[in-house]
Amino acid sequence: MTKHFSKIVVGVSLIGAPLLTLVSTLVSPAIKSDEAAQIAVIAAHPARYYLFATFTFAVGCLVFGWASDRFGARATMLVGFAGLLGSSYVFYSWLPSAPVILNRTYGLVGFFVGAATVVPIVALRLFPAPVRFSGLSFSYNVSYAIFGGLTPVFLSLWLRTNPMAPGYYVGGLALFGMALAMLPMSDSYKT
Repeated sequence: MTKHFSKIVVGVSLIGAPLLTLVSTLVSPAIKSDEAAQIAVIAAHPARYYLFATFTFAVGCLVFGWASDRFGARATMLVGFAGLLGSSYVFYSWLPSAPVILNRTYGLVGFFVGAATVVPIVALRLFPAPVRFSGLSFSYNVSYAIFGGLTPVFLSLWLRTNPMAPGYYVGGLALFGMALAMLPMSDSYKT
């Protein structure tokens, strides 16, 4: 483990950022729904919004998976996470006052969350073949335990002081994902 510690840290970061993005993006409209306008919009047709965002997420996974093969992981992560940054800003800043376009903006965010598809590809390539699945498994489980458990708590506390907390959180994770895309890549994954 000590031999691959730096790769484990990168793996935990790579897996944690998209996991946090997924959790905070798909759950935060419900968390943020303490405003009257949002309650009325989301409560009226919750399935419509969640199903459409899930559909566009699936399409985004296909598109970003294809783009990773075609243009490389680094370029795909940069474009995907930049799109997530922009679309999440639009979604969260318009959330309380624009119920008419909620479905479209939420769907756009869902599409760009599909950029998370590239993360397991890159994380898998971090480790040499003899420890590849052990390294990936360890990184995934540590990320899930730390980030998956703390995200809802962190967002709930932050929402007490700032109603845009989920938007800032997703934006910060998108910037983090773009920074991770800029890390030097090993010879084993020259993409």
